[in-house]
Amino acid sequence: MSLKLLLISKDPVFAQALAAQLAQAGFDCCLEAGGEGVDVVLLDGASTPDPCLGPALRLIKDGESSEEEHLVKPVRLAQLAQALERAAQRAQSQRKLKIGPWCLELGSGLLWAAMGRQKLTGKEAEILAYLHDHPGRVSREDLLENVWGYGSAISTHTLETHIYRLRQKLEADPSAPTVLVTDEGGYRLIAPSS
Repeated sequence: MSLKLLLISKDPVFAQALAAQLAQAGFDCCLEAGGEGVDVVLLDGASTPDPCLGPALRLIKDGESSEEEHLVKPVRLAQLAQALERAAQRAQSQRKLKIGPWCLELGSGLLWAAMGRQKLTGKEAEILAYLHDHPGRVSREDLLENVWGYGSAISTHTLETHIYRLRQKLEADPSAPTVLVTDEGGYRLIAPSS
């Protein structure tokens, strides 16, 4: 998951320098409010819970969540990157995805719809999240590399086994899939018609 940050600071020089460092570290950082899809607000100069510690960088999920973290300044980039990765993991676990007629809560692996509820394994949820985030056909090799970390030289049927089990949970008729379909040596999710 790509984490999008909103950096708010009264010091424009500090903000520009930190945004550049965060960009080099692979984070998408904007300096102006109003951006779409902000995952974490990074507030410079916030007070810490202990006033004796002084100014801090404060990470706030979605700008409103009670889940926040204070990093007392000066902060090392590695320390900030670790805190941002933790925020990304929290944001990922709270994501809810629309998969056909189902809703998938990634953190719990719970899949529900009017027809019932299913519990997914971690890998099953990862497969669906990857397919959801990459619309269209996703190759078998792409899934093996990005969900399992396997190289192209590895020969395994683990993906096919997981797809079979997913279809048992997702499809009204697993032998004629309408949600998770095979497509030219890969797989794709079909968006529900509305």
